[in-house]
Amino acid sequence: KDSLSLLEKEIQKIDAAVKDYKIKYITDYPLTFLAKIFKASQEPEIPEAPLLPNGRKDSSFAFRHFKAHYFDNFDFADDRMLRTPIFYSKMNYYLEKLTMQIPDSINMEIDRIVEKSKPNKDVFKYLVSHLTYTYETSKIMGFDAVFVHLVEKYYMTRQTSWVDSVNLYKITERAMMLKPLLIGKTAPNVILPDINNIPRSMYDVKSPYTVLYFFDPDCGHCKTVTPKLKTFYDSYKTKGV
Repeated sequence: KDSLSLLEKEIQKIDAAVKDYKIKYITDYPLTFLAKIFKASQEPEIPEAPLLPNGRKDSSFAFRHFKAHYFDNFDFADDRMLRTPIFYSKMNYYLEKLTMQIPDSINMEIDRIVEKSKPNKDVFKYLVSHLTYTYETSKIMGFDAVFVHLVEKYYMTRQTSWVDSVNLYKITERAMMLKPLLIGKTAPNVILPDINNIPRSMYDVKSPYTVLYFFDPDCGHCKTVTPKLKTFYDSYKTKGV
């Protein structure tokens, strides 16, 4: 324990020395690109939390202040920042760690960041392209709503001049195909014949929960899954499925 304590003190001394060096460099050479990188890598200083009307300290103040000032020293108008590891790591941390992981919150924060990037066309292009690909290919359920938002706000409004007409059509078509299928939307109606060849409408099924299952009788995976779905249905059909 004594050795660990000594090592921790040594690490703190080194960290302090590095911090002091960066601050001095920023002061002595404020116009250099390295000074800009040092400033961009700095985290916001958190002041003392104010007191609430009940006399207690505001427990959420530190987080709110940190998030509000996270990009204070970051120059979005300088495309050289794209070639540094700081750019991606800051964007990633802000959107994944400081933002509620639901589409509405992510969309709002993305729009704030993209708006900051508009003075530089290269930064704007990188951000929109990178975020579009990230959320189009995301494995997290529901994040396709972020992809749809990006397409509607930036591609369909002709702000993505670097995208040719063919690719613009493809990406728009995909977004519009996904839009009515997003979580929370009412799915498009499906009308198909039942086993007695009588047309049945999905909208005519009046139940709290409806499972729509597409399968192929000759599909090996379907042969494994179908009995499981039957077991599930038998267990929950009295509960509104």
